[in-house]
Amino acid sequence: MAIDRSNQQARLHLPQPLIDPTFSGFSSGLRPGRGTHDAVRTAPQYAQGVIG
Repeated sequence: MAIDRSNQQARLHLPQPLIDPTFSGFSSGLRPGRGTHDAVRTAPQYAQGVIG
């Protein structure tokens, strides 16, 4: 199990610097320092057209 987790993390860290800049600035999922709580907090503003 720990080996699988290590492999997942290694695969994430290799392409992340290349792919991360292509995400929207409003993207929260699976991004360093951002998470679902950030998405839930900004969703009402996004839905009202205040951001995005």
